[in-house]
Amino acid sequence: MVCSPVGDRCNRIIMHEHKYSYLLTHLLSYLLTYFVWQMVPMMESIAGELCERVMRVIDFRTLFSSHPEDVKRRAEDAKQTMDLWRSAYLDMRARIEAAGCDARWEFDRKKLFENTECIASVCQDIADIAQV
Repeated sequence: MVCSPVGDRCNRIIMHEHKYSYLLTHLLSYLLTYFVWQMVPMMESIAGELCERVMRVIDFRTLFSSHPEDVKRRAEDAKQTMDLWRSAYLDMRARIEAAGCDARWEFDRKKLFENTECIASVCQDIADIAQV
């Protein structure tokens, strides 16, 4: 039997494959759980920033001094931004869960979407008013 450093290393890895697999699986599971909980404040911050930016674009003090077509376009763009936020979240959640990760990628939807959905609804109303 020819012994080589590479061959020895491969044999040791194969013999301990189950041990490494177990450790890596649990390490990745822990890391995913840790990062998911670290993401909560970040996701809430993103939702808040989106709301603030849209509210700057849809400034009621100046909005209706613009041409109705411009008002409608800005309101529709703002609504689309709010809708994209929710659909991007749901799409990423579906992809992560389809990958079979142990950690469930779910956050408090009320905190993430209550304001954005309200703003999207108001933007739709503004677009409807500007249409008339």
